[in-house]
Amino acid sequence: MMIVQKQLILFVIFACLFTANSQCPARLSSDAFEPPVPFVYNPLPSPIARGSSELITPNLMPSYDEFFDGWPRIDCPHLSSTINWEDESTWSTTLGHVPTSDDSVVTLPENSKVLISSCSLIGHDENTPFGTIVVPESSTLVFDDTPMELHVHEIDVRGTLVMGTEDCRLFSKINIVFHGNAASSSVDNSDRSKPSKGIISYDGTVDMHGKLFHPTWTRLAGTVDVGSEFIYLQEKVNWEVGQEILLVTSVWFDCPEEYEEDWCKPCYSWQTCDVATHQNEVHTIKSIDETGTVIQIDGTAQYEHYADSNYQTEVSLLSRNIAVKGTDEGDFGAHILVSGTSGSARISGVSCTNCGQKNILGRYPFHFHILEDGDNAKESYFQDCSVINSHFRGYVIHSTHHVLLSRNTAYNVWGMCYYLEDGVEENNRLEYNFVAHVHPIKAPANGGGGQGGESFYQEDGLIVPADTSAAGFYISNPYNWFIGNAASGGWSGFAFPNIPYPINTHKGSDLGSLNPQQRPNIDYYGFDGNTAHSSGFYWQGHGSCLYVGAELIHDDSHGGDLFYNSGRNERQTQLEDGTPAWQTFTNTKTWLCNRGINHWGDRAFIDNYESHDNLRSAVMFGESGFKHGIVNARTGNENGLSQQEYRGFRQGFEFYDTWVKTMLSDIVFRNFDNPETDAVISYMTHSDEFLPQGINAVQMIKYENCNNTVLINIPNCGSICGDDQETMSARMASVFDYDGSLSLANTPQLIGSHLSWWNTGNCIFEESMHVWRCPLTDTLKPVYVKYHVNGIYDGCDSSSPLAEPGTENVCSGQNAAYTVGYVSQFGNTRSIKLSPWSGVAGPSNIGWYWRTPWGAPSQFSIRGYQIPREHFIITAIRYPEEATFDVKITSQWWSDLSYDSIPESTFDEVMRDNESINDPEEFDCTNIDWWEFCNNTGGVTNYGIAWHFDGEHLYIRVVNPACYNANQHEDSCENAYFEYEDMKLYDIFSGFGVLVTVDCPGCAIAHAYRGVTYYDIPDENVGFSLTEGVEDGNMDDVDSIDDFTGTDSSDENSDGNSIIIVTFMTLVTLLL
Repeated sequence: MMIVQKQLILFVIFACLFTANSQCPARLSSDAFEPPVPFVYNPLPSPIARGSSELITPNLMPSYDEFFDGWPRIDCPHLSSTINWEDESTWSTTLGHVPTSDDSVVTLPENSKVLISSCSLIGHDENTPFGTIVVPESSTLVFDDTPMELHVHEIDVRGTLVMGTEDCRLFSKINIVFHGNAASSSVDNSDRSKPSKGIISYDGTVDMHGKLFHPTWTRLAGTVDVGSEFIYLQEKVNWEVGQEILLVTSVWFDCPEEYEEDWCKPCYSWQTCDVATHQNEVHTIKSIDETGTVIQIDGTAQYEHYADSNYQTEVSLLSRNIAVKGTDEGDFGAHILVSGTSGSARISGVSCTNCGQKNILGRYPFHFHILEDGDNAKESYFQDCSVINSHFRGYVIHSTHHVLLSRNTAYNVWGMCYYLEDGVEENNRLEYNFVAHVHPIKAPANGGGGQGGESFYQEDGLIVPADTSAAGFYISNPYNWFIGNAASGGWSGFAFPNIPYPINTHKGSDLGSLNPQQRPNIDYYGFDGNTAHSSGFYWQGHGSCLYVGAELIHDDSHGGDLFYNSGRNERQTQLEDGTPAWQTFTNTKTWLCNRGINHWGDRAFIDNYESHDNLRSAVMFGESGFKHGIVNARTGNENGLSQQEYRGFRQGFEFYDTWVKTMLSDIVFRNFDNPETDAVISYMTHSDEFLPQGINAVQMIKYENCNNTVLINIPNCGSICGDDQETMSARMASVFDYDGSLSLANTPQLIGSHLSWWNTGNCIFEESMHVWRCPLTDTLKPVYVKYHVNGIYDGCDSSSPLAEPGTENVCSGQNAAYTVGYVSQFGNTRSIKLSPWSGVAGPSNIGWYWRTPWGAPSQFSIRGYQIPREHFIITAIRYPEEATFDVKITSQWWSDLSYDSIPESTFDEVMRDNESINDPEEFDCTNIDWWEFCNNTGGVTNYGIAWHFDGEHLYIRVVNPACYNANQHEDSCENAYFEYEDMKLYDIFSGFGVLVTVDCPGCAIAHAYRGVTYYDIPDENVGFSLTEGVEDGNMDDVDSIDDFTGTDSSDENSDGNSIIIVTFMTLVTLLL
């Protein structure tokens, strides 16, 4: 009997041990990999190579073979822990028992190193979650390398949390599931009375290192067709059967279901069409071939996923072996927060699913919070991680510097994903990260067709109003490294908002030259090798894949709330000492965008850029340059292109209409072959108010499969006008074609609009392009002058008597339905109408004859806004012979200054055919004040300005007076240009002008209007009536033009026939 009892006891003991052991799986080693499962597939005949691009130099993460150097498994913490979680003795000084779900707080013993394993969690499941696990400052919580699932409300790390190390990654599948809802959880870092539903570390150390899967994302080696079960990758991966992957969209629209009806239809709002569902697909890996480059998925592809030599759709690995998850509580997910100036984290190979707490600051999937810039930050990183279905953001860097975000992925994210929070974050490195399917919060910012965008205040449900423009990468401060990242979807892929002063926790700070929106890139190649696609559709006017614009501020008039405007807001990037700096974008590729790059700033360079299937490649303001590019209107991606067809246009590049300097060099334009919808180079021409100067230059332009009729497009007006109305900006558009490549002339040309106003006599009208081109010489430049007469050149006035009676919409936005004068070239009938907004651009070093509507004004001014050094124009206006003149220099900037009257010069002096200025070292600027003008300048007068009246015409030699000024000649004349790739565009300078006051006692008065008297010129037809006007470039209704020119005038046609060739010296002879 005794023997039987002993045997029974031993049986029970062994049975218990066996049972316990069966619930505690063995630890995994590096030998635990499963071999690939063989399967049969048809190999691609011509797989696309890794990093395939025609032009850009891709900045790629290391390949599998480059990356792996064995599997380091040394000094594993889980093999050296001293006490186990499941041992009651572990808790003898704290709880007195092994923790259960009844314990709201579980605090590890001081000075302990506790191991938690699958054995620790027997009988533990989603119904018995722990409360808050606290790791004291002196203690360490170590996870074993065994499969387990921990349910908990919070892990509070004040000491150290270890789940593997860099040298000993954990291979087991470990799930940490966080429980809680908004009511039961703390949503404020200062409130520690409740758990926060996540890992929260204050000055603690967090190490989490799951099995390394590489690469975490790659691109297709060939198109995946609808119904295919095979995915061909560009490179070898070590992904595993059973893991989830993402096949990324290759069409334009990428809305979440909530926005599809209003924002993702391939038609205008007044049209009817079906919604365009996003085409991202999640699949499970069924098998992988032995090369690691071909994947068989469960099921088949629902959509086509495109890849060709131009661009290739991404494939991302979603699964990780260490998985942080949040229970399903609406928009309230889990989070990981690493905080404190002594805190650090090295987190790699971890996924975060159902994470982020919508509109709650500080509750993000992965979050560095105020680590500042110590060594703790420099050793911290998030690497090889994954965010899936996030309610709020993805990876956040807040008031932290020098951390690393590398090879991470994210999918289906609400709000900004990769997020620099306050604008002070600098010297961080974001490399090889990927994000897809990003969604604006509350409502996407729109703004229609204008540049103003849409404005939002912080409110319930929108804690950061910039989330209405949620982007894959939110770059509040460019002074960081952004290398080899990729973004798909979102309001934009990469967003650079203008933040004048730091926000949120740094509200009220003024960092001077270090304020966020003034910061440049950290390096010329600081933003390098990045790609973006399937974006910019929320804002039909100016949405883009890479967007530099918008503004985010605290509005003190609104209680200090955040205020956001999504539209045009400019930035002036500079170095710390105030020296201007250019924001740079190198080796960038965009596709399936509205605009590829939209930069509303003062200084930008784009270097090595590919644009494919975009409605417009780029928009650039300020002093900007774009060199080495491919702009491809259409690839073979018919599905992607079909969603853009309703927009009806496709532009290679559009030149802006005023006050910028934009230059293009070495650009290939490809597949612009539809005369109905395409334009290689287009101009913004919708305005009578904002007028183009000599602000555009190109060289080394190449065309491939482009129709000659679409190479240059200067429309009568932009789409805003909706009719054939010809605007002032359309009349005055021009471009420096530095080598003749744009116009196919192959010699330097000045290109002007279709008006013969641009024909200086030896020019050719290009019928197919509908422009004039003239040989570009040292003496021929476009210049810009503002004529002004009070009352008629002050902008559009709906009550103006110059408007035809009964005219509707006399003033409509930036357009006027009447004309206030014209300017024609000396010696011929080439002319241009003037609008009530003063300003006219045209060819330099010739004479311009100006006429106003009612005769000769008693006072007017002329400002030479853009006249390069050693260039000029002669303005002539007719007056009665009794007229006398007082001509003075005026200063627009220093209105309290006054200058002496300029003595009259001889006719020969005014009409001198060159403007040869001495070297500034020869100037005599002694004994004069800074606002005065030097002697011995080489000019006709010491002002440069000269005038003469011959009893019939007043002649004024108009130059840039800054060239002769003691203070301004260097900055506003000698060095007053922007140079890029050996091309120059000249500054627009508004500092000086000339004011002419006329006295004409006894002269007949033709009209008086708003303080200005107009003297009658009885023998001259003034050039137009109030009701009929005069055609530009066709002045045969000006009866007395012969009286001025001394030669027969000849009607010119815009096709270049019957051209009068008059050199400048001939004009001098004629006018004598």
